[in-house]
Amino acid sequence: MLVWPVRYRIFGFNGRLLSAGLNHQSNGGVEPYSRSWNRLIAQIGLERGRCAVLLRPWWRFPESERSDENAGITGLVGNGEVILIYQLRSHVISMQLRSAFIDAPLTGGSVQGDWTFTISGHLKAHLQVFHGYGESLIDYNHKQTTIGLGVSLLDWL
Repeated sequence: MLVWPVRYRIFGFNGRLLSAGLNHQSNGGVEPYSRSWNRLIAQIGLERGRCAVLLRPWWRFPESERSDENAGITGLVGNGEVILIYQLRSHVISMQLRSAFIDAPLTGGSVQGDWTFTISGHLKAHLQVFHGYGESLIDYNHKQTTIGLGVSLLDWL
């Protein structure tokens, strides 16, 4: 991933970064449970006060029908995502929206919400709710809703 710091204003937001990179995602499994895909990802980072917005479109490298472990993944997981982040003191609330806005704008996608807050020092409680496709790579083609509760040892922002 190559990241360039930038300084510009658009729609009241300050542009902070542009990035581009190659992404290989794999579950490390063997057939028939192997899943992987390769993408070219771009990213635009904007912020305004306590809010940050990441716009992240991607393009999947094509695979032959015989070797494609994830037929139709872009129609379900999406062609990109928008991440909205809001920080208020030790609380960070974020929402990730994925959409198949190119392949299937009304059928795929997902929404994920996260809330973290300080328990003590750098230790934070973390609540996550996910609904849609692609929560994990092995079952990207199954719509599901998951709820997770845990701790974070590092700050997101």
